[in-house]
Amino acid sequence: VEHKFLGNCEVTRADDGSWWVVPPGVRRPEDGGPVVIYLHGGGLIGGVALGGGIYLELLATAANSSIFSFEYGLAPATTPTAAAQQVADTVVTLVSRGSRVAVAGDSGGGQLALLVAQRVKGQIAAVAAMSPITVVTVGNEEPGLVSHKECEHTDVVLNMDQMREIVRLQGCGTAEDPACSPFYGSWTDVAPLLITAGSREILRDHATMAGDRARNAGVDVVVRILPGVGHCVGSLVALGAPEAVLAVDEVATFLRSHLMA
Repeated sequence: VEHKFLGNCEVTRADDGSWWVVPPGVRRPEDGGPVVIYLHGGGLIGGVALGGGIYLELLATAANSSIFSFEYGLAPATTPTAAAQQVADTVVTLVSRGSRVAVAGDSGGGQLALLVAQRVKGQIAAVAAMSPITVVTVGNEEPGLVSHKECEHTDVVLNMDQMREIVRLQGCGTAEDPACSPFYGSWTDVAPLLITAGSREILRDHATMAGDRARNAGVDVVVRILPGVGHCVGSLVALGAPEAVLAVDEVATFLRSHLMA
């Protein structure tokens, strides 16, 4: 697989297949510098840790932090619970070495970031979930979950057929299982949280519903629905799309503000 970079950051592969993306001039992770654990998209059934090299470079530079793009296990071989534990163990290790740690992810990676945040409370400085899956379902059983139908033909990145395959391969049994669906998990004492989604994507209401649930539990949460865009618009930043640049800047500003606190 060929990965494209701007060349502004030091990019090295870890022994487990994950990748470090370290901007120039930042305090390095081995010296206790701030770290963003990034969880790639792909519905927890696909994708690779360095699929968006330029995106990760820009995010790391803007956040003034190293990024550890984690190569977590994929379903069906690895359950969402097991993948969340893999990431949680990495959080604990980095914190024990003196780093302030944030967790971020998009799509299925956003789902995983929220599951991790609910698992390792008190150790994460902040969480950013972009276009996250928060209820593993293709139905409309939740009263607020109408974007599956409203946006079925407006989201050119993620459609309902793909969502059905994600639900099938994640193998969660029921949509209400908190081991898969962070919406149903424990939000009390979760770290400060940013959730974003596009107004034209099927996961729009996943973001708003989870944000409401977190806010009702007392979490410091910001939910941003980006007008006129679809799924994971930030991933288009390498193309220079203005909406993508703004989306990445907002995530980076949020992460930087909590990691540097």
